Amino acid sequence: MKKWLIGLLALVLLAASLPSLPASAASLADVSGHWAETAITYLVDKGIINGFPDGTFKPEEPVTRAQFAKMVTLALEYPTANEPATPMFSDVTSSFWGFQSVEISAAAGLIMGFPDGTFAPDKNVTKAEAVTILTRARSMFLKDFNLVPLFSDVPEGNWAVPYLNAANGMLFFPNSDPHILSGDTFLPDQPATRAQAATFIYRLMTMEPLTPKAIVIKGSDTMVNLASAWAEAYQVYHPEVKLTVSGGGSGIGIAALQNKTTDICNNSRPWKDEEIAKAGANGVNPAQTVVAQDAVSVIVNPENPVKELTMTQLSLIYQGITTNWKEVGGPDATIVVLSRDTNSGTHVFFKEHVLQSYPTADKTREYGKDVQFLPTNQAIHDEVARNIKTIGYVGLGYIDETVKALGIKKGDGDAAVLPSAETVLDKTYPVARPLFCTVNGQPTNALFAYLQWILGPVGQQIVSALDFVTVGK
Repeated sequence: MKKWLIGLLALVLLAASLPSLPASAASLADVSGHWAETAITYLVDKGIINGFPDGTFKPEEPVTRAQFAKMVTLALEYPTANEPATPMFSDVTSSFWGFQSVEISAAAGLIMGFPDGTFAPDKNVTKAEAVTILTRARSMFLKDFNLVPLFSDVPEGNWAVPYLNAANGMLFFPNSDPHILSGDTFLPDQPATRAQAATFIYRLMTMEPLTPKAIVIKGSDTMVNLASAWAEAYQVYHPEVKLTVSGGGSGIGIAALQNKTTDICNNSRPWKDEEIAKAGANGVNPAQTVVAQDAVSVIVNPENPVKELTMTQLSLIYQGITTNWKEVGGPDATIVVLSRDTNSGTHVFFKEHVLQSYPTADKTREYGKDVQFLPTNQAIHDEVARNIKTIGYVGLGYIDETVKALGIKKGDGDAAVLPSAETVLDKTYPVARPLFCTVNGQPTNALFAYLQWILGPVGQQIVSALDFVTVGK
């Protein structure tokens, strides 16, 4: 993993610094008797918010997105970390006053930014955005996850529905609070005032302590390092969530979800119809989410002079029809063919997309009788690095200087294409595939929050850092 990512997400260095504050809320002239006095007083005394130089709080003024991010990170006492090499958002650089708070909020999964990679820090935070940021910190612990709209001005399908429902369940709006609600409407796009923001944060801080939640993750060996990096980073800001990650292959994860012994199945190939049917018979409804992309990289020993193969040549090698390197431009030596074992999603993907697709489509083709099946990507990598006669396939993240990736030609007259993030994104590499996290039905509570974080800016930066390919490009 790249050093900047470790610094940002795993090495906690400092405690968050507090702003200069008045001695108490009593010195703020416009707070006494205000409907939000209790919340404002609590947050001022805790050092979360402060007033203006003229001795007022200005409770009806709006709050910017950056200001709210700072209030939240102070309230939740999130740790700070090393400055990343690349900021999360293009419009929040290290010179911006709220840079650290915005980075921390993104790392914790509370903010996601906009599709163009910006955060708009000086834009007023809306009521819906403010509630969403806070429910992302706590909604994972609700018992219910209701997608039926509660408010007439937040229709079904609106992005804010699950978060507003979660906030309602956490009593963010007790007794139809008239200072937050307007009849049966929420006014989601209305800027949140300083008083409303203080009230939301106060209600979050005075809730019952979080109950620890365990999430079990099993499956793809290709994804195990990625899943471990995600888990490590997430737990920096969510220590109450205990994530346990293990590999063994997509088949292991699929069987575990079918049997209800895992919360998340990591699979490097789609579920088969018969696997979905078996899960359904046990009351499991597999819901797959694409979380990254990968290039299945064909590797040889660096001393092997072969630099490229066609898809047909690759298929014939793995069927056991082509058995000597001299048949594909290499030395006079037997080809030692390495594959993942049958529990592996990569095993299945490679068979279907290479052996059974070239030179013609034939779903009856199988791996050759002399193919050696190994349990992990690392085992294949290590054997190829040791033995000049070998050929194998691994995930893109396993390529290093001890092995050589081959260029692959889709057809005899096509150019050879090396595996890379760029060739996956431009769809020129012939053996690319999506990677999935699969859960039972609509993800709720902790699973919903965690999957949202994986698909957010930090989760996808980890994808890139480990030489996989993001979903958002």
